Amino acid sequence: MSTDYKIYCRHGILLFFMVFKFVFLLIPLGVLTWIFYEYQYIFSPEFSNYILLPTLLITVNYLIVQIILNIIDFYGRIMLVSHESIILSHTSLILIDDIEFLNIKSVLKVDVEKHWLLASILNYGHLILEQRNDIRRVHYLWDPYRIYQMIKTHIPAQVMTNTEN
Repeated sequence: MSTDYKIYCRHGILLFFMVFKFVFLLIPLGVLTWIFYEYQYIFSPEFSNYILLPTLLITVNYLIVQIILNIIDFYGRIMLVSHESIILSHTSLILIDDIEFLNIKSVLKVDVEKHWLLASILNYGHLILEQRNDIRRVHYLWDPYRIYQMIKTHIPAQVMTNTEN
């Protein structure tokens, strides 16, 4: 068994989008909180204490938990490529724990998809691994053509060793 392997993870632009979404949703909550405290004399104390304040607190807590789970999910998706196999790992704390082992001999075709100009500029794309019965898509990989070349160099080597035996 060979110990020569490469680890690939998702593109950093996804992490940027997650943080941007968090900040984008946190700004309106900050404005609503400011309006709540600036004009609190307009609202009745029951409405303020039992509806507005809990709603704001629950929403902020939800956003914080959501960004933490998204960051854990971002770092939990890993693709490991070796000479014999491809391992796709998707773990996110306690919610998901999926590990797929693909034998490199069972991969019939490898494709790369890059859509739009941003994917070409930032060098990310999707890797498609076709097997006999199944198609595996690995989304938002950094430099998918490098992974494509690595997998393609191992597929003919495995096929040639099988035909020689």
